[in-house]
Amino acid sequence: MALKHLLACLSLVGLEAKKALVIVDTQDCFLENGSLPVVASQIIPKLNQIRNEKDCLFDLVVKTQDYHPAGHISFGTSHGMAQDSPNAQMSNSWRGAMTMQCIKNGGNDEACCPLYYVNSSAVTCNPPLEYCAPDGFYNSSTNPMLMNNPACTTCKNSPDSCFSMNMELWLDHCLQSGDSALASNLVSKTTDVIVQKGQIPYIEMFSAFMDNTRNYKSELDAKLKENGITEVYAAGIATTHCVRWTVQDAIFLGYNASIIMDASAGIWGTPTSYANESEAIADFQRQGITVLNTADLLKMTCESVAQDTSNAMASSMSLLSLMGLSSLWS
Repeated sequence: MALKHLLACLSLVGLEAKKALVIVDTQDCFLENGSLPVVASQIIPKLNQIRNEKDCLFDLVVKTQDYHPAGHISFGTSHGMAQDSPNAQMSNSWRGAMTMQCIKNGGNDEACCPLYYVNSSAVTCNPPLEYCAPDGFYNSSTNPMLMNNPACTTCKNSPDSCFSMNMELWLDHCLQSGDSALASNLVSKTTDVIVQKGQIPYIEMFSAFMDNTRNYKSELDAKLKENGITEVYAAGIATTHCVRWTVQDAIFLGYNASIIMDASAGIWGTPTSYANESEAIADFQRQGITVLNTADLLKMTCESVAQDTSNAMASSMSLLSLMGLSSLWS
C-alpha cells in the first residue's frame, strides 16, 4: 500500500520524461542485397554507436519488422504486374501507385480494395501514377486479392462506408518466409522489444504505430504507454516512408517525436520521396518533429537523466512531507 501511495505522489510531481528509441525496419530485405533494397548499410554503425554508448538515455528500445504475407496488397504482383529483380536502388523497385477504396471503420475488417474492381468507370489509367491491371485480372473469382478481401464486398455494396486513398506498389519484399530478418550486425539485447507490422494482407502499413488508413494499430502504442514513454526517437529505413510515417503518427498520438537523420536512410530522388534531405528536414520541423543527428545524442549525458530522477524523488519527498505521508517512504 505504501508503494502505491508513493507512486501516486510521484505521478503528481512528474519524473523526467521517459524515452524510447524506435529502430524502424532495419532488415535484410531493405539493405543493399535485399528484396526491396536501399543504400542503407551506412546507418548500422550509427545505430550501434548509439546503442553501445548511449543506451542509458532510453527506457525502452523497440525494433520494428516489416513482415508481409505472400500476395500482400502493396506488391505489384498482386495487381498483375511483373516482378523484376531489385538492384540496390529503391526508385527502381517502385511499381507506381493505385487508387484504393478502404473501409472507414474497419473493426476487425481493416482492408482496402483496388478502385478498378469497385468501380472501374472511375479509373483513368496513367501509368505509373495510376495503374490498371491486365484485362480480366480483377474479374477472376479465384483472384486472391479479391476473394477474401472484405473491402471488395463492403466498398462495392456500401460505398459510403469507404474512402479513397492512393497506395504505392512495390516489388515483393520482406516476406515472412523470405529475407525479413532484422539485420544480423545490428546490436541486439534481450530487453529489445520487437514489433511486427505489415502482416495483414489487405492494408499497407508504413508507420510502426498503425496502418496507412489509421484503422489498425500495432502493439507499439500500447507498449510505449505500458512503459510510461512520452518521447520517441526514431531512426532506420526509410526516412521518406516508414520512419517519416512513424514520427508523424507519434505526434498524432501525443508523443514528443525526434528523428535521427544520419541514422536513417532515405531514398531521395524517387517520384514518391522528398527531393533532398533539406526538404525533408524542413517538413519534419513544420510538423513539430525534432531533427537530430547521432552527434547530438552522444552529447547527452546519462548522469543528467539520473540527476533529474533524483531531483524528482526529492520533490516527491517534500510533497509526502507536506501531505503528512513521509512515513510511507520507509
